[in-house]
Amino acid sequence: MNTPTKVLFGFLAGALTGASLGLIFAPEKGVETRKIIIDKIDEYSVRSKEMCEKHKAKKVAKRDSE
Repeated sequence: MNTPTKVLFGFLAGALTGASLGLIFAPEKGVETRKIIIDKIDEYSVRSKEMCEKHKAKKVAKRDSE
């Protein structure tokens, strides 16, 4: 497994762990907690897409420079 794949899996594992712990220790009501979760999922989705795009751009730049 190459390094970018390890980073992605680590990121996803961390996000899942954080979300799980957040649910367990959440001080807010259910409705508020669900809104927070949805917002975080959207945020992580955007971040992961950005990371993938950066990785693709680096890969293309490396290929073009060879």
